[in-house]
Amino acid sequence: MRQARRWWLLLGVLGALALAPRAAEAQEFDLGAGADYWTVSPGMGLFTFGLDALWRVAPNFQLGLKPGFLLTTSSEIPAGIPLDFKARLTAGTVYVDGFVGPWFFFKGDVVRLHAGMGAGLRFGRLLLGAEVSYLSPGATFGGRIGFQL
Repeated sequence: MRQARRWWLLLGVLGALALAPRAAEAQEFDLGAGADYWTVSPGMGLFTFGLDALWRVAPNFQLGLKPGFLLTTSSEIPAGIPLDFKARLTAGTVYVDGFVGPWFFFKGDVVRLHAGMGAGLRFGRLLLGAEVSYLSPGATFGGRIGFQL
C-alpha cells in the first residue's frame, strides 16, 4: 500500500512539473537538472546526475555545458565527474542533443572520452529522452529525465 502511494506521489510531481509554465522563447539562457542511467557492459551501470547550462545562440539552437557527478555499480570504479560540452537543437516539443567531453573517474582509467547524441520530448519543463554514446572503451545507452529550472 505504501509503495503504491509513493508511485502516485511521483506521478503527481512529474505531472505538475510537466504542466508548469515555461519561460518565453526569447530567453537567452536555460538551466536544467537531469539524471541518466547508462549501461556500459553487462557488469557495470552508471548513474549520472548533472546540470545543463545552455545559451541560445540562434533560434531553436543552444550551446552549453553539462557538468555533473556519477556513481557506478562497479566496485572497481566507484564514482567520477562527467563534463560534457553540449549543443541542442529544438523543433517544437522535440529536442536533439549532441555532446562531447572528458569524464574523470576517481579510480582506474582516470580520464575517458565521452561523445554521443540524444533525443527526446519536452513536456513543459519536463524533458524525457534517450541517449547513445561512446565512453572509452565502448558504447553506452541511456535514458534521461530532465527539468528546466
